[in-house]
Amino acid sequence: MSSNVFTNTSLNVEIDEFVQRVSYSQFSHFKDVFLLLRQTGLRANELQYFDTWDFNENGSISAITSKHGNIREIDVSMLTESVLKSVIDSKVYFYLPKYETIQKTFNKISKHRYSVKNKNVNTHIFRHNFIKQQRDEGVGSLVVAEILGLKKSSTVDIYYNSVIHYHDKLKGVVLSVV
Repeated sequence: MSSNVFTNTSLNVEIDEFVQRVSYSQFSHFKDVFLLLRQTGLRANELQYFDTWDFNENGSISAITSKHGNIREIDVSMLTESVLKSVIDSKVYFYLPKYETIQKTFNKISKHRYSVKNKNVNTHIFRHNFIKQQRDEGVGSLVVAEILGLKKSSTVDIYYNSVIHYHDKLKGVVLSVV
């Protein structure tokens, strides 16, 4: 394995480091936003529907997915205590950051640009990571598709098998995650 290819584990480390950089930056108030994306596989633009989320007695949150308007059940046990508290208290999401604001913040803090098949993914890297992590832990494609509110499990397989390229902002080096 060449040194320019990262494993899924390395992707987790990269995202952990990103969240740490957020914590110690002027954008620390976004930490729980990025953790929510990481822990649930939500798309960044799905946060705009936060005011329509229902907190259910069964320990889940019903959230509308933005792409198809499907309802997605988010298992509250997937969230860390601090993220869950932020969601319940709505303190991070009270002002409902716009998708563009989240993307710009991500781009300012991230050391890399991320792409799949020459298409920038930026905050979508959290969704890719969530799917890769779930599949690596043995969760089936059908279950992951249901968790994410996807209509087809084949979409999960596309995400899982995608190669994520890292474009180093400083050196112009391209690295890949397989």
